[in-house]
Amino acid sequence: MLQNYLKIALRNLRRNKLYSLINITGFALGLACCLAILLWVNYQWSFNRFNEKLDRIYRVLRVQKVSNAVNVYRAMAGPFVETVKADIPELEQVAQALDERNSFAVGNNIFREDGVYGNSDIFSVFSFPLLSGNANTIADEPNTVALSETLARKLFGTTDALGKTVRLDAKSDVKVSGVFRDIPKNSSFRFEYVLPLKQYIKENEWAQQWGSNAFEAFVLLKEGASQNSIDARLKDFLQRKTNTKDTQFLFTQPLSTTYLYNKYENGIQQGGRIETVRIFITIAAMVLLLACVNFMNLTSARGLRRSKELGIRKTVGATRTKLIAQMLGESVITALLAIPFAIILVEFSLPLLKELTGATLQIPFSNLWFWLVMPFVGFVVGVLSGLYPALALSSHKTVNVLKGTMKTGPGAILMRRGLVVFEFTVAVAFIVATIVLYQQIEFIKIKNLGIDRENVVAVPVDIPADRFNAWKSELKANPAIVNITGTGGQSPLRVGNNTSGMRWRGQQANEQIMVGFFQGDYSFLETMGIQLKEGRGFSANFPADSVNYIVNETCVQQMRLAKPLGETLQWGIGPNAQSGTIVGVVKDFHFANMHQTIDPMMIVLAPRPDRILVRLAKGRTEEGLKLLQNTFAKYQPGQPFDYKFLDAEFDEMYKSETMMSRLTLIFAGLAVVICCLGLLGLAAFMAETRTKEIGVRKVLGASAASIVGLLSKDFLKLVALAILLATPLAYWGMGKWLQSFAYRIDLSWWIFAVAGVGAVGIAFITVAGQALRAAQANPVQSLRSE
Repeated sequence: MLQNYLKIALRNLRRNKLYSLINITGFALGLACCLAILLWVNYQWSFNRFNEKLDRIYRVLRVQKVSNAVNVYRAMAGPFVETVKADIPELEQVAQALDERNSFAVGNNIFREDGVYGNSDIFSVFSFPLLSGNANTIADEPNTVALSETLARKLFGTTDALGKTVRLDAKSDVKVSGVFRDIPKNSSFRFEYVLPLKQYIKENEWAQQWGSNAFEAFVLLKEGASQNSIDARLKDFLQRKTNTKDTQFLFTQPLSTTYLYNKYENGIQQGGRIETVRIFITIAAMVLLLACVNFMNLTSARGLRRSKELGIRKTVGATRTKLIAQMLGESVITALLAIPFAIILVEFSLPLLKELTGATLQIPFSNLWFWLVMPFVGFVVGVLSGLYPALALSSHKTVNVLKGTMKTGPGAILMRRGLVVFEFTVAVAFIVATIVLYQQIEFIKIKNLGIDRENVVAVPVDIPADRFNAWKSELKANPAIVNITGTGGQSPLRVGNNTSGMRWRGQQANEQIMVGFFQGDYSFLETMGIQLKEGRGFSANFPADSVNYIVNETCVQQMRLAKPLGETLQWGIGPNAQSGTIVGVVKDFHFANMHQTIDPMMIVLAPRPDRILVRLAKGRTEEGLKLLQNTFAKYQPGQPFDYKFLDAEFDEMYKSETMMSRLTLIFAGLAVVICCLGLLGLAAFMAETRTKEIGVRKVLGASAASIVGLLSKDFLKLVALAILLATPLAYWGMGKWLQSFAYRIDLSWWIFAVAGVGAVGIAFITVAGQALRAAQANPVQSLRSE
């Protein structure tokens, strides 16, 4: 029986080559889209799951309430580790780290890498295996460094580096205390080296204070300890240690959720990367569903051609169950035949997907589960696609079938039309989403940020102020260099430092506002094109500027300063508190991404630069870079020349949105292609069933154009209905997505008009091709049998 069904299924596929090709192609595209997205989703889901103690690892977060916001931070104070270990015995280990970027040199091998100042608990909490060194002391001894195996090979040519000496930042020698395996790319906590945190805190007085919130912390709970009990102990931890009011508290987040659930608003978890994952899972499901709908529509439309076969089978004793099983088998075989083509498509697309997503993606050919799941998915897709046609076609009465009086009922016709409308509703929504994503990203790129990022190159440095001034003068003497400024270690496009410790005249009791702060030298405003609203920039002619401030408009507004110039601001607590006056007010500029509004900002004078920003003359970029590199070797001997354009930093800020836009474009294209395949099949079938009608019309004088119009109008009506349905759905969905941006485009009518016209045009071209072919056929051939 099964062998007979298989023969019949293969025979039907071979006999109806066009429709078989359309169905297999549709399934292949849908399955390929689904497989590609699931590979990416699996990669996102795999983050941090390599850790053996994952169920007991938690990240510590800090909620801070101020008058203008409730924010969640990862940063803890320097003394946190030692005190929390003593206070909460349920904690087995506490890992603490401070992000850093240092240079390392061995002979002529000089590299600048991302790493951390950390403690040895890092290697006890996380599953970062050691190749050499003692996990209990690897990051605790002064003047030592633990290296990744890749960095060890770069410096020494081997991982056998234990006890060897490395030059750190061209200043001091440190001994290699151990080498650890490269951290997996699917770890949200990554570094190339670990320097001793204890030594760093000891040498930096600011890090010894409870206000030094710059250190990330992870805790490993003891067996049997619960997150709720730890959170209860942490809630008033800061109040007990700092004797402050209830404006801050700590809580924990499981490491397993930190990567995907990384967004907080007003102190409450509000999703994060998981939202993008959900969007793409929905896209995968919709594209695959389109392929299923295509098969369903074509199979039910062509069912009349097989009615006599089914009638004869019923007459000779076939039950309805057997007929349904036969037709389901055919749909399952079609879906299974599409699987190899889907896998080939994805395999060839992997380089492009890796480039677009930045994820390490590969098809798990060696995984047995993959070879079990793919056929199962093909089976499910085949059953879902073939179920409706099988039930519908097997339900007709045998007498009517054999008499040739079986007709398609209004319900079946309505069903097919509804499926076409559904397909194009999804396609139009995809087109709208693609346009909106592209427009929003372009809006971000061209929006006036209040800061000029073009042709500015950033270079990390470690140089005294007097030596930098000499370098600055030498560079500015060349016309390839427009201007140069020294700053703190942050980018002016992504200022992460802030403080709630500002005090000013007129401040109300218990009033606190969060103020971002940035360090820049005398030429910062001029170099970056930041406009003054009133007052002046920092000047070497005013020695008091070392403690003075420049603030933005939002800061003035939230502090309610009627005449800000000359107002005194106090910043900091205790012996490190500094008092100065406002000497300038700058117009608001974006120092964070456009998902959030512009916050209060203050600029202070950088005592010495950790990073320089160099504006190169337009058209002389290569010359300016070469000059910068040559002089760098003179003023920063023993340091690697490492640079990045601010435009590149800006693009990195919106990497996720750019990826989403490009992938949506690809998947929208797949959706449209699948819709067109279905429409092509239906149009070909329609032309085939109306062959004699077309012949009669041609004999009576109908033109090819009128026949094309006759055959196209019904489909175009369905597409128009799909546009009407897709418009409010797309408006709602994209409006909700745009709400995540504080600065965004308007959903203009033309976006939906372009999507609608595009859908109508694509549908007309698809249908008109088959209609024109039918209209140009010789009517003698179609009428010969009459």
